[in-house]
Amino acid sequence: MAGGTQELQQLGHEGGGLYTIEVQGEVERHWEQELNMRLTYRQTEYGTVSVLSGQLADQSAMLGTLGRLAMWGYVILLVRFAPEASLHDS
Repeated sequence: MAGGTQELQQLGHEGGGLYTIEVQGEVERHWEQELNMRLTYRQTEYGTVSVLSGQLADQSAMLGTLGRLAMWGYVILLVRFAPEASLHDS
């Protein structure tokens, strides 16, 4: 457990990286440009899941994106962060 804590402390919250955010429902296509993230969809047994992927400058940019999605009524299902990855690596 201590090793996990140390790893989290080293990541910090200032650096950017590739974020993947999944939300329940179909995010309208025009928000792709507004959020500056790539938007794809996948079907699950529970319905459509929208997957947004893109480079965000830092954790505060990620929180701003999550806040917008929540304000628009989407349920956040998953947030994934890859500090060293780029959109071209995925």
